[in-house]
Amino acid sequence: MNTTPKRPDMPTPEPERKFQWHIAMKRSQRKALDHQHPISALQEQLEQVKSKIRAKVEHCT
Repeated sequence: MNTTPKRPDMPTPEPERKFQWHIAMKRSQRKALDHQHPISALQEQLEQVKSKIRAKVEHCT
């Protein structure tokens, strides 16, 4: 029988806070971009920046 006490539940976020998550594009959508089009090229650069940030956060030392 486990006798360790349960940790308390996390508090719910305050309702006035609004979060905006920047989610990476799926690989198939990235490959489908036309890199000759200026908007698509900017989207690709944005996705590269997001992936670099994710890698730094996941593998911080």
